[in-house]
Amino acid sequence: SSTIMYDIFGYLLPGFFFICLFIIDFDFGAILTFYTEHKDSLAELKHGVIHYKMSYLFQFLTWNSASDFKFTTLFMLVLFCYLLGHIIAAISSQVLEKWLNKNPLGFPSENLLTEGKRHWFKRWFFNGYTKSFDSQFLALFNEEFKKRFGVIDDKKSYFWLCFGEVAKHHPVAFNRVMHFLSLYGFSRNVSACFFVYTISRIILIPFTHLQFSRNNAFILVIYFIIGLIMYKNYLKLYYRQCVELYYHFYTMRTDKSTEKATNPVV
Repeated sequence: SSTIMYDIFGYLLPGFFFICLFIIDFDFGAILTFYTEHKDSLAELKHGVIHYKMSYLFQFLTWNSASDFKFTTLFMLVLFCYLLGHIIAAISSQVLEKWLNKNPLGFPSENLLTEGKRHWFKRWFFNGYTKSFDSQFLALFNEEFKKRFGVIDDKKSYFWLCFGEVAKHHPVAFNRVMHFLSLYGFSRNVSACFFVYTISRIILIPFTHLQFSRNNAFILVIYFIIGLIMYKNYLKLYYRQCVELYYHFYTMRTDKSTEKATNPVV
């Protein structure tokens, strides 16, 4: 079920949103332009006045509605959105997660386990994402981790070792961790969807004859702001997933009944 959820929230919906961004950009931009130029004749704002991109989508979905294969076009649209979602996810994984998180911000799985003074940029703008556990809990967590896995210097391994332990011995906690995975994957890919569309739209202006007015520029600014909001939400959910995983691991290790099940006496 978690795989299906991620397919829907992580790939299908972001791909569909990308198509929606295109339609809103052109259709709503055309409506705003018409409104600013014809304030005294709003009655003329009809389908025949503006060539809506939405109408092309409806025509695509209904062109074979009278045939025995009337769901073919809908299936093609879903497949295209799913494929487009994979492309957006690949971009978001490389740019938003690997480049931005790895270098300036760091991954929460490592930040939580690393005490020390943080750069002012991290404290002011990303305090909730880059802060670590308090020293008291961190000492207790490290003690339990060493009991289970021994001394490991690489902090990157902590997350996956705890992930495997929780997945093996605590299905309820594992489902909760996977739920956060679906949520932050959705936010990350939707954020990338807004960023990719905004940047590509601006880059293509000198090379195409597509309409672009100040109303379109206003819409792109809104897109970019929404992309930032979704990126901030992605960071919050990503951080929360790692916190949940480490807390579940610690709770599982300190629960005597669970400890006996995971470490039977031979």
